[in-house]
Amino acid sequence: MMAGSFLWAGVLAAAPPLASLRRASEAARLERERAERAQFERERAQRPQQPTATGSLPPRAPVQLLIDTDLGFDVDDVGALAVAHHLQDIGACQLLAVVHNTGFFKGIGGVDVVNQHYGRGSATSPLLGAYTGGWGGGASAQAAQDSYTSTLEAKYHPPVRSAAQVPSALLALTAALAAADDHSVVVASIGELTNLRELLRANASLVERKVRRVVFMDGSYNFGCGDAHGSGVSPWLGPTAACDGAAMYVTRHLPRSVRQIYTLNGGEVLTGGRFNDGCGMGPVKDAYQIWTGGGSRPSWDLIAVYLAVMGTDSLYSSERPGTESVDVAGNEKFDATNTTTNAAQVWIDSRHNGDVVRMLDDILCSSPCGAAAPAVAGCAGYKLHSGHNCWGSGHGAVDLESPPRSSCGTMPLADCQKKCDQTQGCDGVTVVAQQGGLVACYRKANITLSQCDYGNAWSFDTWTKLSEHVIESAE
Repeated sequence: MMAGSFLWAGVLAAAPPLASLRRASEAARLERERAERAQFERERAQRPQQPTATGSLPPRAPVQLLIDTDLGFDVDDVGALAVAHHLQDIGACQLLAVVHNTGFFKGIGGVDVVNQHYGRGSATSPLLGAYTGGWGGGASAQAAQDSYTSTLEAKYHPPVRSAAQVPSALLALTAALAAADDHSVVVASIGELTNLRELLRANASLVERKVRRVVFMDGSYNFGCGDAHGSGVSPWLGPTAACDGAAMYVTRHLPRSVRQIYTLNGGEVLTGGRFNDGCGMGPVKDAYQIWTGGGSRPSWDLIAVYLAVMGTDSLYSSERPGTESVDVAGNEKFDATNTTTNAAQVWIDSRHNGDVVRMLDDILCSSPCGAAAPAVAGCAGYKLHSGHNCWGSGHGAVDLESPPRSSCGTMPLADCQKKCDQTQGCDGVTVVAQQGGLVACYRKANITLSQCDYGNAWSFDTWTKLSEHVIESAE
C-alpha cells in the first residue's frame, strides 16, 4: 500500500494542509526505504543469504531493554510498547525504563496507560522519565501530539498523567543503567534523539560500560527533528533549536563498543488492521482505532523494538554492515563500502512482509499475561497461536470444562494457564479478551491446531503448553 492510501483520522482530518504534508513526508520516507532496500538486495544477490525468522525463540536470557519514545504524534509507538511488554511476558526481555523525548507533557501518561494494561504500571517498574528541554512543547505542538493520548488517559485513569509526575529522562536513564549489569543493555530509539544526546553529554562512560547495542528507527522525522529538514521549524512540533543536531551528536559520540543498528523498515508492513476483525481489547486497540479511523498503520517502531530484543535476523531480516553519517539537519548517508565501524542497517526481505505483519498483529491482538510474579516470563511456559478457536470434536480440541464450551472464569491470562497446569490432561487454553486486560478461560486437551477454527475467529487465542505434544498447524 502506498503511503498516501493510509486511513487518516483525528487532527489530520481537521487540517488538510498538514495532512498533505504528512502524506508527502511518508511518501518520501517510503521511497527512500524502497531504494535502500533495493540496493541491499542487489548486494545480497552477490552474496546469497537465506533470510530467517527466528523470532519465535526468545533469547537465552532476557534482554535488558530501554525504550526512548515520542509517543503521541503517531500510534506505532503504542504498538512498540505492546511488543516490548509481550516479549517480557514470554521471557525475551525485561523493560528497565521508558522515557519520552519531546515536550508533549501528556506523552508519559500515554506510556503509563499501556504499562498499566500489561500490569507494569508504576513510576518504578519500569522506570519512567520525561524530556525537560524546549523541543516540541509549544501549544500547537501539544495539539499535534495529542490525537489519542488524552482520550486514553480519560478512559483508563493512569496514575501517571504528565511529565510533572516523573523524573527527568536523564535521571531515569542514568538510574536504569547504573543498576544494570555491564554490557547488558539494549536501547530502542523510536523518536528524536534529545534524551540520548543529553545522556551522552552527561555520562558517556556509563553508556560505554552498560550499553551493548542501540537500535535506531531512523529517517527524516526522528533524525531530522520532525521533518524540519534544517529549516529550524517542524511543520508539527515548531521551532527545532533544542533538537537540531541531536542525531548527529549521538551517532558520532556513541562509544565504538556500542553496536549501532539502523532500521527504516515498516512503510509497507501495515499492522493494526486485524483489530477491525474483532481481535484484542484495551488501550492499544483503542489508540490504533482512533489514530487510523479503523485502518492500519506502518510498523516502523514495532519493528525496531522487535529487532532490539529478538535480534537482527528475527523478522526475515539480515544486516548490511557499513558506516552511518548524519549531518546537523538529520540527513543521513550510509556507506556500505566502509565496514570498519560497529554499525549496520537491517533490512527485511520484502517477500515476507505479510509474514511480518502476521507476527506483529499476533502480538498486538494478544492479551496481557497479567502475572503478579515473576515480572519476567510470567507466561513463558506456553506458546501463542493467535486467532485459533479450539473448542470441541472436529474443531481441534477436547473441552475440559463442565458443561463443555463453558468458561472456567474471567481472570488474568497467567491465572488461566495456572488452572491448566493444575488440571490433569490439560494441553493448553483458549481465551477471549475481556475488559481490564483479563480473559475468559477455557481449558483444552488433545489440541490439533490444524483442525481449530482459524481466520474467522480473531477474538480467540489458543496458548499451548511448551512441554506437551500438540499437533501444529501449517501456519
